[in-house]
Amino acid sequence: MLGIICDECGSEMFVRGGFTLADGGVSWTCVCPSCKKREVVEFNNKEEIVGRRQVKRINNAVDQTLC
Repeated sequence: MLGIICDECGSEMFVRGGFTLADGGVSWTCVCPSCKKREVVEFNNKEEIVGRRQVKRINNAVDQTLC
């Protein structure tokens, strides 16, 4: 387990998927089970966190119509 901790609430985040970066690092998509925050966490090739960015939420509950 990666042990990525949420900045908002301190819970351990679930890893949803990832991919390898060009410099040999790894980027993981994570979701917090408590506050539902979504982040992309980037690691270098030494498994150190080098970047975190929040993923925009898309609200699927609101259906948009033309009229």
